[in-house]
Amino acid sequence: MARVWKPAYDPEDTVLAEVLRIVGGLPEAYAEPTWGVLTFRIGRRLFGWYQGGLAGTERLLIFKPVPSEHAILLDDPRFRPAPHANPWMALALDQVSDFSEVRELLTDAYTMVAPKELADQVGGKPE
Repeated sequence: MARVWKPAYDPEDTVLAEVLRIVGGLPEAYAEPTWGVLTFRIGRRLFGWYQGGLAGTERLLIFKPVPSEHAILLDDPRFRPAPHANPWMALALDQVSDFSEVRELLTDAYTMVAPKELADQVGGKPE
């Protein structure tokens, strides 16, 4: 019997709408509900997900960080290791005031899993 996942995000959340605008600007990226969260993908490859925005829940962006930035992100109190997805990171979106930072994090995560020709359209794979 297949497991039915209860949604862990509010599809009407305004913060989610901003994250979806960013994902929608990445070539061939899309959002797909999976495991109760909203995952962000290129093809079948996962580069992030969103959860939260429901009453009493924290809004989190879980993403694949650039390996060279992992330790730097951990020094920022808004970031923490993602549950069940090491070495991925979780960003507390309720503590974000500048979504250009979110755009950069998601773009980097995207370029690490996207084919080279798509990654090159948004600046190429990070060093």
